[in-house]
Amino acid sequence: MDYRVKLPIYEGPLDLLLFLLQRDELDIYDIPIARITEQYLAYLDLMQELNLAVAGEFFVMAATLMEIKSAMLLPRAEVPAGGEMEDPRAALVAQLLEYQRYKAAAGGLASREQEQSLKFPAGGDGRFSQEAPLGESLFVLIEALQDVLARAPEERDVVPGLRGPTLEEQIDAVRERLKAAGGRLRFEDLFEGSRIVVIVTFLALLELLRTGECRVRQDRTFEEIWIYPTLALV
Repeated sequence: MDYRVKLPIYEGPLDLLLFLLQRDELDIYDIPIARITEQYLAYLDLMQELNLAVAGEFFVMAATLMEIKSAMLLPRAEVPAGGEMEDPRAALVAQLLEYQRYKAAAGGLASREQEQSLKFPAGGDGRFSQEAPLGESLFVLIEALQDVLARAPEERDVVPGLRGPTLEEQIDAVRERLKAAGGRLRFEDLFEGSRIVVIVTFLALLELLRTGECRVRQDRTFEEIWIYPTLALV
């Protein structure tokens, strides 16, 4: 069955790299390329398993990371006296630093826009914009999903012939869970069942985030992720 969900994901491969570096508090000037490449490819594999519409530039970055990794494994040529050995990571580091500055500037503008959006015009209902991007929360959610999947029963433990839920069924189920939860629902408490059920539930959550029917919040890194219904579900 095809559970593909097309999302307005505005984050690209540089966002994922910055997320991985910041999550593990790694030095952007001295990227452990083998470690980052392994983690990046693991994320890419999971995004493909989720059947997300992964943009082509993610695969280009994967090839770039593997090329850099290979270059760093090759024997280094001797450097003439007074010269400097070129670091295969230099171009990527420069690209990340420039993008990081861009994100910081854009973040300042976004904060001002968010403050303004809280001042609803006369007659407004305060609903979240349906065009609002998921933001960096997408990678945070995928990170949390990995922990949930690690605890999910193996597919061989599922009753043979039992049909998995459709995406539409899980969207309705998530809506009901959010309504029943009242103010908020813990991310992990949303999931139960086999791996395929967990994946379809996750895609249902992403779809509700896309349409503005709920939102997610994590106050600090590694803390609980909470799902909040918006006025659309009240």
